[in-house]
Amino acid sequence: MTDSFDSLRDSSPDVVGAGTRSRLTSAPRRVAALLRPLWRSSLARPATAMPRLWPTAWVTVLPLIMVLATEYKFRQRPLSESLGGSVDSAIIVELGGYAFVAAYLVLFVISPPQLRRPTAINFFMRGYALALCFSVTQSAYPQLGAARATQLLVSVICASAIATRASRRQMLQLAHGFVALVTASVYIGLYYRVPFSRLQAGRFSWIYMHPVTAGAMLALGLVLAAGLMTNRNELRFGLDHWPRPFYLISIVTMLGGLLGTETRGAIGAAVAGLFVVGFLTLPRRERVPVGVLATMGIGLMAVWFIKPVATYLARGESAANLATVSNRTELWGIAYDLVKERPYTGWGLSTSRGIFFDRVGLGGAHNAFVNVSVDGGLIGAGLWVAFVVAIGIGIRRLYKAGHRDAPLLAGLLTALMVNGLTVEGVGSGIGMSALWLLLTGAWVGVLQREVGAQRQRTTAGPVDLVSTGQHSRPGRSAVLEISRVSGRNSTLT
Repeated sequence: MTDSFDSLRDSSPDVVGAGTRSRLTSAPRRVAALLRPLWRSSLARPATAMPRLWPTAWVTVLPLIMVLATEYKFRQRPLSESLGGSVDSAIIVELGGYAFVAAYLVLFVISPPQLRRPTAINFFMRGYALALCFSVTQSAYPQLGAARATQLLVSVICASAIATRASRRQMLQLAHGFVALVTASVYIGLYYRVPFSRLQAGRFSWIYMHPVTAGAMLALGLVLAAGLMTNRNELRFGLDHWPRPFYLISIVTMLGGLLGTETRGAIGAAVAGLFVVGFLTLPRRERVPVGVLATMGIGLMAVWFIKPVATYLARGESAANLATVSNRTELWGIAYDLVKERPYTGWGLSTSRGIFFDRVGLGGAHNAFVNVSVDGGLIGAGLWVAFVVAIGIGIRRLYKAGHRDAPLLAGLLTALMVNGLTVEGVGSGIGMSALWLLLTGAWVGVLQREVGAQRQRTTAGPVDLVSTGQHSRPGRSAVLEISRVSGRNSTLT
């Protein structure tokens, strides 16, 4: 399998994307040589053969197709039917969306396979996906597990293709497309929404979506919109750069929707992500005074509005229910016993939904790490944690190199992880949150590749091409316009 990311292999910021490739043995080399002509002749087509407008738009369209197929439903379905593996029209549409993504990637994007040394992000991402796919053999719900494993593989391949082929501008277009989707969804929810259950009747969402899922999308949308508005984008106004009033309208719209969902975990994730974006965007000399003023303002707001805020966060629940984090501690106790029974390979992808539903009437572990530990065992959980840590290290190196997208990526990763404390989404392998974890890793890979390519071209030393504002800022840089030709030189399995 080919390497999707040109990693920052050396800890020094002056060496980006450097590293040695492992030597191939003669047998794998011969196999790859035999497969490559077959791939080129029967499947793969050059990027110039893509449908009109798609050589750049696929980076935005394909992930949004997966989000729409997974999260946007036009019917309610009992969890027992999902666990049983029954198929209806909505499931056919969902699997058809992923099939379209896979077909497009094979026909127009990915290249013949080659064996190359993987980077840390790529290695742990693939290892995590393979561990969860292998766990399906242990699943009590093999049909559901097989479908979810297939979707996970398509998501991983798409993220790897984006990391290999996309440019920074295309990643900005993807982020703007997601913000536009979530903002439009809020307005849809004002006119049409069906409560997920009687208990959720007073909480905001749209169409048939659960308020927790809507809250997670709104939290990520808020962090992305704030990061895009403050990252000093010098591109002309268009799909990858909006006028500031557009960002403000989106932020206000999504903030109102988020408060309407009454999803405490998503609100905490949005606050944490926005704090990280703001903290890393501010110059160092301004952080202390701004932090003091912000702390004083929050303190005064808390004193004045403590009672309505407490009532809002309680959502009418009893003190006993709040003490157990809405029965989550009971779930986590059961999960501990389950991990002890199958500590290495776990119970199988998506099996946790059925186990917890049978025992306490709630589907899923309601915690990302607990969920992946039950589904994939300690092996899957270890690879997932390593994947998240590798992304964090990549973001840190980009920030030290002065890249202006680093605060946005740090805030995005923070929001995903904080929301994962009370929702399993980012650790479930499938869904909007899990997909955005893969896309965050892909975004880091895109920036590493472009910065590494630029530094290889530069003979006058490192140049701060995409500053966060902490270093000197040159004029409009060619790094924003790096051609996809550099991406085409990389290959992907």
